Amino acid sequence: MSTAVPTADGGTPNDMSIFRHIPGVKTGGGYKVGQSVYVGDAPDAGPKISRTLDKTATSTGNWTLSWWYKKGPPTTSQKSMFTIQKANGQKPNTHISNDTSGTDPEPHTLVWNFADDYYQSDVSIDDYSAWYHFVVKIRGSQQSFYENGIEMFMRSTSFVDYPPTTGDIFYFDSNESEQLGNGYFADFHFIDGQALGPEHFAAEKDDKWLPIPYTGDYGNNGFRLEFEDGNDIGADSSGNGNDFTTSGMTPDNIVADSPTNNYATWNPLSVATDGGSITLSEGNLRLHGEGWARTDSTIKFPKTGKWYAEHLVMASDGGYDVGATKVSIATSLGPDVANVGNNALSWYPAGQEYQVVTNGGTAVPTAAPGAYPLVPGQTISILFDADANTVSFLVDGGTFSSALLDQPVPITDEYYGFGMATYNGQNWTTNFGQRPFTYTPPEGYLAINSQNMENT
Repeated sequence: MSTAVPTADGGTPNDMSIFRHIPGVKTGGGYKVGQSVYVGDAPDAGPKISRTLDKTATSTGNWTLSWWYKKGPPTTSQKSMFTIQKANGQKPNTHISNDTSGTDPEPHTLVWNFADDYYQSDVSIDDYSAWYHFVVKIRGSQQSFYENGIEMFMRSTSFVDYPPTTGDIFYFDSNESEQLGNGYFADFHFIDGQALGPEHFAAEKDDKWLPIPYTGDYGNNGFRLEFEDGNDIGADSSGNGNDFTTSGMTPDNIVADSPTNNYATWNPLSVATDGGSITLSEGNLRLHGEGWARTDSTIKFPKTGKWYAEHLVMASDGGYDVGATKVSIATSLGPDVANVGNNALSWYPAGQEYQVVTNGGTAVPTAAPGAYPLVPGQTISILFDADANTVSFLVDGGTFSSALLDQPVPITDEYYGFGMATYNGQNWTTNFGQRPFTYTPPEGYLAINSQNMENT
């Protein structure tokens, strides 16, 4: 059944129609994209995924790019989604402007840089929970850019040095400090010799924009990257054999997060601080906290079902709360909510024992002295049971403690999501299910993703 879910920034819940331009909601049956590749957070010595084209272009002026993209962590620099390094030095690319500061260009907007045509658009890409579909259609000197099936802008320039051909280098990620390859990519197509619109790669169904199979030709240099094989990430599945080379990539870069099954991450748009900070990395799944700060997950729990996530301790030099938190605290209470435990259910060290804190701030001792602290390498699992109104905590897969909510999960106006608060020097890596869990979840508990939510 369809389940109402809150907006990504923790706002008022809406029906499923809010996902018209936030793809990733299962609609039953149909074409599925099973995975994506995460391309890093910062500049490297060289491109992470690249190919030097070795064939003459099919056409003198027509080509198409189609890909799905989900944003990585915030940066103070631009994020290039792809770049084509041409023999004459030109670098056609599409990138997202500075995330966190500056007015020129505006944060979160799309920049089109084709040869000598630099265009700062007003297309906003600011939702970290969203899968976006982009299509670039080149027909001679005319370039059209589409987001989720809608033409956002069109450019016409005589500076176009087209098309990609022998000797040009196509790559994700960049070693230039101002352009950071950063985000999740899925189902990337390059069509050499045809100028195609988005209807060839996706379609609207039940008011949602979803992938469909591409059935046409790819041309000489064309390729399709599905990122299916963690041991051969750059494999071309178009039939052309135009494989890419990877550098510094491992099977862990492949995740189940995709445009047809969207997984939760930590939410950069929902961070409250009280003299501290939270830095997210590795696809918004690794969290570093300094001082007092908190965040919560991009996807919130439905009102039914059992939900599971794991948090691996990377470094623990101070206090923390980890558990389930009310969506409303994400935006309405501001920096005074650094302690997740005072507003939700959380598990935290207190002196020489652990305590579970309920909604009203009531602390319940749950462990004998001497259990503090967790050490790097240990995993704490959070189990949220919306049917029984309980949150349970497991350490390294063993039952540790549980607590009954002091009031039922609200039916109409409040939602919960995974939450994390840090007090000093914390490093955690979270798995919401986009990678295999370290421990088998107890019976009935599921990863929080759009497909599982739709089936609940």
